[in-house]
Amino acid sequence: MEVALRNNPNVAVHIGGSNNLAQSPPTGCENITQSQPDSPSEEMQSISKEEENKCKRTRGPIKCQTMAADSRKKIQVGFNERGQDIEEGSVDLSMFLGSLGREMVPITVGDWWGFDKIKLDRIWEIIKQKFVLDEHNKKYCLQSLGKLWRSYKSRLRAKIDTYKLQEEVEAAKPKHFDSMHWKTFAKRKSCMNFTEKSKRFKEMRKKQVLPYTSSRKAYARLENDMKKKSRMPSSVSRVDVWAKEHTKKSGQPSSQEVAKNLVFTN
Repeated sequence: MEVALRNNPNVAVHIGGSNNLAQSPPTGCENITQSQPDSPSEEMQSISKEEENKCKRTRGPIKCQTMAADSRKKIQVGFNERGQDIEEGSVDLSMFLGSLGREMVPITVGDWWGFDKIKLDRIWEIIKQKFVLDEHNKKYCLQSLGKLWRSYKSRLRAKIDTYKLQEEVEAAKPKHFDSMHWKTFAKRKSCMNFTEKSKRFKEMRKKQVLPYTSSRKAYARLENDMKKKSRMPSSVSRVDVWAKEHTKKSGQPSSQEVAKNLVFTN
């Protein structure tokens, strides 16, 4: 099943399948070189009932096809004065961006901002097909998509780290992944540059003393929720939001360092 966006007679962007903005996979730590994309489909195809039912049988990543089938109307998204998505449509937008990144940007791409700008523009066009957005929302949406895509790759790397044998790594390949892309991605983690960078970031994470406790809820949505519940929305400050972010459901600070900071700010 695929949905194709036709922009010109030579290039197309597909939703669904395996890493559809595919590039020729490199070996080792070599830079990614892009290959010619597939020929475009003649029309936008709707998801079949059979595939929709298949998606319901198991839990897993949200698919773009499933979201597209939810409604034929564009979803409204509310933004705050800083251009961050809040209220209606914000959760749907975040879920869609995450699934779009997983399905359309190859995991073999090394640097998000080094990804083909033309293809990013086409991804933006796909986002606008689903949501009511203006051009000034483009930068924020693509930045959010990039963050979600990097987080997805981090989860895949963590999964690979749990295996000791190459056969186990190969067997862990997600069904929709291209085999060569998966092997390249798995091999890259053993490169010297990646190993050193990974070790450095792990050490940095160990030094984090201010645990975030608001789950997947972004700062902007948390701030908006607090203002809606407050009798004086204008009185909700950044300090209030920070305190909420780092406080457990029990009302206790998430760490001793957080407790010290809360005492200092009060």
